Amino acid sequence: ARVFKALGVQFDVIGNSEEGGNRFYEWAQGNGIRTNVRFGGVGKHRTHDDTAVVTVPVNALYEVTKLLIARGFKHILVEKPGALHTIQMRAIDHLARAAGADVRIAYNRRFLNSVQSARTIARRDGLRRLHFCFGDDMEAVRKTNHPENVKRKWITANSSHVIDAALFLGDGVQHIYVESTWPFRGAGYGADFPISYATDWDKDHRWRIEFETRAGERYYLAPIEKLTRVDGPGQGTVIAFEE
Repeated sequence: ARVFKALGVQFDVIGNSEEGGNRFYEWAQGNGIRTNVRFGGVGKHRTHDDTAVVTVPVNALYEVTKLLIARGFKHILVEKPGALHTIQMRAIDHLARAAGADVRIAYNRRFLNSVQSARTIARRDGLRRLHFCFGDDMEAVRKTNHPENVKRKWITANSSHVIDAALFLGDGVQHIYVESTWPFRGAGYGADFPISYATDWDKDHRWRIEFETRAGERYYLAPIEKLTRVDGPGQGTVIAFEE
């Protein structure tokens, strides 16, 4: 909503529940955002618009996106991960192509100043290697109110943020494969550089991306919002960060 306001774009909100809709409307009014809020879900309302942003819960993304395509929407931005299952993603891709719709998944970490700066450095100097880890505190995740099917697909539902950012930084990844599922680790390669990844949800709860350039310099993003150049053992210089 803040992005639309900054862009000067008028938008309507269609929600499922009246309670949630009223809560959003009050928040929008309090932040100087003008919008119309309607209840009952997408299927209940007719609109002449052809652009939509889908921000429903993860386990509802697939059905809502499929409905929007069927209703004639041509430009759809879907909250990550787009869908929980590969078969659903392939179905959305097929439906979008058949309808001439442009459907994109919103992985916002790739637009962070830190990640953009890292990608610029990688393109300028070339990559020698790329490594990333994407641990989450699964004990804390189990205690959340997320549906069980979402918790079981947590890599897709949430950890894929760091996977997308790392592969976006690599900009030329050709192949990724899994070596072990517990602890989860694997490898791959780009045009001319090796890739490795690992995570252990029981021990390591970090999100971290590391890379070395062909100029011999090493960098890391940990947290993802901060890019640091390694200057020596225990020493580093912050190159870019997201406020």
